This record gives sequence, structure tokens and C-alpha cells, in this order.
Amino acid sequence: MPPSYFYLRPSAFNLVGFAYGKTEGGSTRGGKVKVKLVHSGRWVDEEAQTAEWDQDELTPRAVSGEEAEDGAGTFVGSAICTSTVRPGGGRVWDYGLVVGYHWKAGQSRGWLDVNFDGTVVSIMYDSASTQDVAVEVYALRPCLGQSTSHLMAAEVKAKHEKKLYNRFIGINITATRDSKVLLNAVGAKAVDESKIIPLLDITSFEVTEVTIRHILDFVYYKEGGRTPPTGMSFGDTIFDQMVPEAVIEARPTVQESELALSDGLSDSEDEHPSALTPELPDSQQLYKPVVHDTLVAAANFLGELRVSDLPVSSESLAEIAAWIDDQLELFSVFVTEEKLHGIQQIKEPFSVSHESFIRVHQRILRQDVIAAVKLASTSSNGRNHQTRGERNPNSEKRVAIPIEVRQVLPKQGNRPICLRYLSAQGCRGKNGNCVIKNLCHFKPATLPEIARDFIVKNYGGLASDME
Repeated sequence: MPPSYFYLRPSAFNLVGFAYGKTEGGSTRGGKVKVKLVHSGRWVDEEAQTAEWDQDELTPRAVSGEEAEDGAGTFVGSAICTSTVRPGGGRVWDYGLVVGYHWKAGQSRGWLDVNFDGTVVSIMYDSASTQDVAVEVYALRPCLGQSTSHLMAAEVKAKHEKKLYNRFIGINITATRDSKVLLNAVGAKAVDESKIIPLLDITSFEVTEVTIRHILDFVYYKEGGRTPPTGMSFGDTIFDQMVPEAVIEARPTVQESELALSDGLSDSEDEHPSALTPELPDSQQLYKPVVHDTLVAAANFLGELRVSDLPVSSESLAEIAAWIDDQLELFSVFVTEEKLHGIQQIKEPFSVSHESFIRVHQRILRQDVIAAVKLASTSSNGRNHQTRGERNPNSEKRVAIPIEVRQVLPKQGNRPICLRYLSAQGCRGKNGNCVIKNLCHFKPATLPEIARDFIVKNYGGLASDME
């Protein structure tokens, strides 16, 4: 008995979307018919699946074997990347939403009805140039407008999956929500996240228009199980757009300058390691979730250090405290530069196995070996003025840099200068690099008076070659 083929609704198999099935035998004892998944279209690489259906439900949904093996109907409801020809131009990659399909028996070809930013066009389905993409890839569109000759289908797929999707989700790499970082990694231009694009609700077949920002936020925070920023909320599905919650100030007595350091990180708190172990209920109420999560990560990190074999000395403690200070300093750096999504990643280095702390660990071990030599050198050297790179062990206290100072700092490209580098203390960075990746080292032609005064007051004066 030849197989019969059927076009099945979503949930017929353990798949999110339409699929084709086939039957090869009679009914089971319960009167049900066993239907096997046809590996075509979106599901060509899926594992084998079988479902049981009533014959009466299957009969009206019968299709030809050619259509089922072609697989065009499986793309309905999905976002795709496909090749199109621009008017008067060449064939390029484009992104759209499949809202329907039809099969032309005379041509033995399937046609997809694709919504390209509000305009529905019917295109011939070609499995070699049609790729099902995740909704976040559809939103970011890394290969939009690229020539199909310049970028082959396999290269497009690699960009979608390995370079963008894995980085966004966090597969074998730190996850990031920053669309600029994601698109820069694949050599694509930044997108306007306020742009509205269509999505199809496959349960109701209603097209909903949402912003790119909403799609990225929903997938990253809601589906990713991450704590969203204060004021951001989501409905049950990606199609439910919520009105942003009003941001309630939890600490009305905090000074404006303290709020600039991201809701509660004050200078005095950062100066003491004990501030890294807040009472969890209070921290959850007083801080934004990202601040709370970072403090918890720092506290857990200190717990790891307590059971480690690190040398215990004033020098090693100073190195650790200074490294923690540098990580927390990123709060004010990101807030000043309005890179709010970067704040989400500040907590990640708080691990003894993170590469940035491993360098500190190695430095501490070297210091322990030469402790006696360093002590003798320190006691015999009582200079009041230090050259750049030398550090005063009494000057490890962290000082928050005010906004008004940051705003006038000289920059190299988009990166402001490191004030410690210009000071008598010097920066702890090696090989000309700052320990804070967003800052840089160079000798400015001029230094604003407010920055000069800040260095003198807080970092023990200017370096000898800056006086």
C-alpha cells in the first residue's frame, strides 16, 4: 500500500509549527492511524517522530507526496532569510515572515507568501536559499542586503547560528543583549531597535507589529530566565506588549551624584569589602536587580577566595581589593557612556576561574615570591614623588570619579583616559593597557584643571612627567 501524505497543524508532532506527515499502514486497535513525520522543509534535520490521528481528521488534509517532500508549507508562521531580487538590482539576502503558502501542482513547486516589512509578496520556495531563522536573528537581520554571490547560503547560516545566535543566547560564550556588539561581531551595521516589524501568532494567525527592542528583550530576559532591568515587564507571550512600569525611587534621600553610580553604589560603601555582603532582602528592595546580582556575585567570589590557597598579605589583599574596585568602577563608566546593557555583564568576572582574575592571581603569587625584596626596596625608598607605574600601598582606597570630571576627560577614539595612569600611583594595567577595558593610556596635550585637581587630591599627585 503506497504511503499517504497530509499537511498537519502545529502540535501534531513535538514541533512548533506546521509539518507534513505520512501513513504507511492501516489503523491501530483503537482506530487511530500512525502518522510519521516527513523530514522536509524546516524539519529536514529533525529526529524521527510518530503521532496517532483519527482517519477522519486526516482525510481532509491530504496532499501529494511531491508537496510533502518539497516542504514549503512547513515555513508558515516562521521567520526566514531568503534571496530576493531588488528592482533594478541584484539578488540579495532579505528577511521576512511567512504568512501563508500555496502549492502549484502544474509546476510541482511550492510558493511562500512572505511579509517583508508590511508588504506581502509571493516567492517561489527554494530549499537551497530559504533558511528558517530564530526570531532574534530575524529582528537583527545581520545579512540584510548582502549579495548572494558575495555571501553564500552556508556562510549566511554560519553567521546566523555560530556568530550571532550563540553569542546572544550564550552558547560556549558569554551571552550579550547589546545589539551593536552582536552585529559588529558579524560585520553588520547597527539597527534601530525602535523599528517596528511584523510577527505572526501561529495560534490565532494574527499579525502583530512589535519593535525590534521588544523582541530582543523578551527573548533575552523572559525566555532566557534573566532578571530584566527595573521597569521592564513582559506578558505571557512575545505578542503581548506591556506598558513600561513606573520606576519608583526606593531611596528618595540619596543624593543625585550617588544615583549617577547606578542606584545606590556610594563612595563609602565601595571602600569597604564588608559592603559586598549586603543583607539580601534589603539589597533586593533598595537596588536595581542588576546591582543586587552583581553584589551577590562579588560576595560569592569572596567566599571562594576564603577557601583558596592564595597568600594572605597586605599586598595580596590590596591587589584583590583594587581588582574588585576596578570591576565596580565599570558601573559609573557604563552609566556615563550610556551603555546600560554593558552593566548586565559586570558580575561575570567575579569568579576565580575568570581570565581577568587569573592574571591578578598570578601577580599575587609573583609578589609572594619576591616579598622580602619588595619590602626592603619599599623601606629604602622614601621618595615623595613617584614615577608612573609605582604604587603607594597606602593609596589603594577607591575613589569614585564625579560625572563632571568624566565629562571633560580627554579621549582617544571613544575611550576616555585613565586618571590613575596620569597620577603618581600609576595604573595597575600591563603592557600599556588599562585594567578597565573601557579606558585607555596616553599622554594628553592638555589636561583640564578640574581633572588635574582631582588627581592631586585623590591619587597622590600627578606623575613626574605630567607635572
